[in-house]
Amino acid sequence: MTTDTGFVVSQARMLSGLSRRQVALMAGLAPSTVLRVERGELDPTITTFERVLAACGYRYGSSLTPLVDPDAMLAARRILEPDSGLPATEGSATYAERWERAGLLAVDGRPKDRAEIARRAGRLSRLSHRAGARRFGIVEWQKVARVLRDNGKEWAMTGAHAAARYTNVANPTWPVFYVDDIDRTASDAGLSPIETGAGTTLIPIDDITATGVEVTEDGAHWANPWQVVIDCYGGNGRMPDQAESMAAVLDSSSGP
Repeated sequence: MTTDTGFVVSQARMLSGLSRRQVALMAGLAPSTVLRVERGELDPTITTFERVLAACGYRYGSSLTPLVDPDAMLAARRILEPDSGLPATEGSATYAERWERAGLLAVDGRPKDRAEIARRAGRLSRLSHRAGARRFGIVEWQKVARVLRDNGKEWAMTGAHAAARYTNVANPTWPVFYVDDIDRTASDAGLSPIETGAGTTLIPIDDITATGVEVTEDGAHWANPWQVVIDCYGGNGRMPDQAESMAAVLDSSSGP
């Protein structure tokens, strides 16, 4: 390969916060192989290179970019909520096996650390990189929620505002919604598209994110709590900190 694979792998691993051993276990390789690749002592095949990057949560095209894979989110939801009824896919089974090899699951398939499973899925499900996600200027989240409620379509709020139901956070400013019709929602709520910066984010709702939505008396729709944790791990700013705090709350309420 002509790419400086050692540098790319090293960067991906550092960005992921994983050890060489963790990356190796999830990629199905020896830790020494990852070390040799990083040092430039081994030129990996394209398949091995992609496996290592995928274990770190990245892919490589013309540059290193986050890997966004809904199967990782599905795997996490199935592990964290075994009674959710979400069906397995070949891809989600692969992630479950990968996390089992990394020592994140007990023999019976239960997570040893729920927050870590959610964190892994979140880093593989970055909000800003989700398929079909679109960013708009900031507006009051209540305005968007009213529009969605009145439209009568499937929707759910997630991210910092949803996490604020469980954690203390000062003035969350990045509203994130799962919606059935992005164009109609944006038009009815008077949202203006933006290219960069924090803004109101609309993401297409799907079978995973629609599962476990809670509807409160005021007509608000809230994404499933563990989905919110995953999404916050995949967000920016203080959202990963919110994810940590919310996961602790959910752990304390659900027991071992």
